[in-house]
Amino acid sequence: MVHELKIKSGYLVDIKRGSKNFEVREDDRNFKSGDYLHLRGYHNGEYTGDETVVQITYKFSGNDEYGLKKGFCVLGIVGFN
Repeated sequence: MVHELKIKSGYLVDIKRGSKNFEVREDDRNFKSGDYLHLRGYHNGEYTGDETVVQITYKFSGNDEYGLKKGFCVLGIVGFN
C-alpha cells in the first residue's frame, strides 16, 4: 500500500539526504512494514513540488510507554535515492 503524506520541507530534505531514517506520525492509516510513503514537501500552506518515496521497514506503536503517546507511531524508513 502507498500512503500519500504531507511533510515539512526541512524534514524531507533530511530524509532525501539519508540523515533522517524515521518518521513520527499519528497512527491513523493502518501503517504496516512493507508499505510505502509518498512524501510531498509542504511549506506555508502549499506543496513545494519536492517529493520522494520511502518504504516502511519497522513500526513502533505508542501505548504511553517509552514516551510515545498512544495513537502515534514511529516508522523506520528506507529511501531509494
